[in-house]
Amino acid sequence: FPNNNVMSFASIVAHELGHNLGMNHDDGRNCKCDAAHCIMNSGATGSRNFSSCSADDFEKTILNSGGRCLLNIPRPDEAYSAPFCGNKLVDVGEECDCGSEE
Repeated sequence: FPNNNVMSFASIVAHELGHNLGMNHDDGRNCKCDAAHCIMNSGATGSRNFSSCSADDFEKTILNSGGRCLLNIPRPDEAYSAPFCGNKLVDVGEECDCGSEE
């Protein structure tokens, strides 16, 4: 991450989450932005604002899908966890998982 800057990291995370929420890059579009570059600009880091295009893209996603992806609550037993012996899953490198955590 540029200069190990937390703000840059947060902006990159927001950018990638924007893609997951149906937002496209702002580049080459007629977007309104309160900053020089907004979060969904392909080269922006450290941005704090989404553009008008991002808001429009998100609205279209919600209207088209009804926001179903935001209502899909994962089951706690299906959430990601690091592999370990006894987790009731056959992880990479294991032939079975009949052991305990010890």
